[in-house]
Amino acid sequence: MSYSRKATLPSLGTGDRFHFTLALGQDEIEGVCKEDIDEDWYQVYGPKREQIEALQNLKKKKNKDGRRFKHLVQRMIVSSRWIKEAAYHSQELTRRNILSRRMSEDNLDFNLNDFRAPRSNTAFSGLSSKESDVLKKHPWLRTPADVDALTKVVNRIKMFDRHSPAMKRAIARFMQFESFGNGRVIIEQGTPGISLYIMVSGVVQVVLTETDPRGKTTSRVVGVLRRGQCFGELALMHDTKRSSSIIVKGKAELIRLDKDDFELARRMTRKHELAERLQALEKHDAFKEWGELDLRQAMMRCSVEEYPPNSVIFGGVEGIIEEVFFVVSGECRIVRRMAFLERTHPDGTKALAMAPKKNTGYKLKPYEEIVPRFLQVRVLREGQFFGIGEQLKSIFYLSGGVSSSKILRVDRALLYRHDDGITLGRLEFMARGMIPTKAETFTTFMETRLWEKFKANVLREVLERKRTNKTRKMT
Repeated sequence: MSYSRKATLPSLGTGDRFHFTLALGQDEIEGVCKEDIDEDWYQVYGPKREQIEALQNLKKKKNKDGRRFKHLVQRMIVSSRWIKEAAYHSQELTRRNILSRRMSEDNLDFNLNDFRAPRSNTAFSGLSSKESDVLKKHPWLRTPADVDALTKVVNRIKMFDRHSPAMKRAIARFMQFESFGNGRVIIEQGTPGISLYIMVSGVVQVVLTETDPRGKTTSRVVGVLRRGQCFGELALMHDTKRSSSIIVKGKAELIRLDKDDFELARRMTRKHELAERLQALEKHDAFKEWGELDLRQAMMRCSVEEYPPNSVIFGGVEGIIEEVFFVVSGECRIVRRMAFLERTHPDGTKALAMAPKKNTGYKLKPYEEIVPRFLQVRVLREGQFFGIGEQLKSIFYLSGGVSSSKILRVDRALLYRHDDGITLGRLEFMARGMIPTKAETFTTFMETRLWEKFKANVLREVLERKRTNKTRKMT
């Protein structure tokens, strides 16, 4: 069964209707090609240009009859929200709305739950005026620059930290802005969960309604949520019913993300990530001779990870690792942890030597000490790889110091089983001597140190001569 979602805008009195369908087949591998990564998937699967122009024309008519347009749009938004969450609970909802209004009129300024630890993040600091304006736009009318601005908002929301950059961008495209007045029931206890809400401003009360064995129903406030906190997050992952009601106290502004939009973003992001893996596999020489079927099976057992500048990709472990790493873009620095034997001479000068091995029984003298140092021994660039049999106990791989790095991580067993280990053996042969030994590292370090001292002495002499010549001319 294929997955599809159709969004329809009402005619708004013009007789026109606009449709767009986003669909992805049951088998996510079928139809994935490396070209999918080179353009925005929303531009491919989203509404066509003529549909967007028609929607923009509708928006221009607002100037002629602004009041009527605004009224109809508000009616449409209110109707859609109530149909989703409480259509079949109309009588019970009316009774609880009356109850909520009575509770909002009570003196609830002091509540012990206000001083308890919040159940979600509070790092979100709200929205700027520009971000609010972009968030109020219809998703069809948001430009790539608008999506970039909203992606920065998603990056500030802690609950989305575990998602990939592509997924965060997709979430940013579908987020909506909502504002509610005093006493409004945003979520009703017992109704299906279909949306996640993030507080932008204002206060909402968490109201729990319980029925005792005698049939008496009581409602009480069990929490208060403010800016930065979120509720309804379980609705995105599970088909659960609301465990409590959320009622606005005063006025509240929120960001809403619907479950169907979240699922759609996740499925389309999945296709984008698979296309990115396929492109990375086809780009490397190690997979040039692999057939199309082998590549599509391989892209399901690998991943492309992006590492920010100066972050550790891998290292400091013992034994054979289970993955092989290929540099897709950026740089990867190889850093070795070395132990030096530092001797302090009577005149205060210091000399370095290689530290003796632990099993030699060497005892340090009073003027000696072991000093650890981290030395960069090599830089890997696009197309190169690591993780082929190296001893990584004292080796670390770091991303570039200026820009981020993308790394393709491939399951080692996949390379071993593909062609009886021929590909893996070829990579192991190419990786020989890639990392210099400790002795070679020490020799290179000492030569570099002497060369730097020599250059510093030459520069000092040149500056001293210039200073002397200038003094002679002045006298």
